[in-house]
Amino acid sequence: MRRLIATPILTATASLGLIFGLQSAHATTHPTLSTTSRTEVLISPKCYQEHQVTKTWYHWSKAAGGYVAYPAVKTTTTDSTHCHA
Repeated sequence: MRRLIATPILTATASLGLIFGLQSAHATTHPTLSTTSRTEVLISPKCYQEHQVTKTWYHWSKAAGGYVAYPAVKTTTTDSTHCHA
């Protein structure tokens, strides 16, 4: 099988960049909100499987009026298969 994409994607989005005043993900001392890694693997000429893992350290709290840390890192795993007609 051939791996198409196996690159971790830092999901410090532009909106979070504005919130925290980030200039770049590499040049900051601010805490990471979340990271996502995704792998897509061909399983046939028309189909591929996707495996995605997101680790989230903070979440928005309306009560606190800002982002607060989870007691433990929240990990979300998604597996799916995509096929073209």
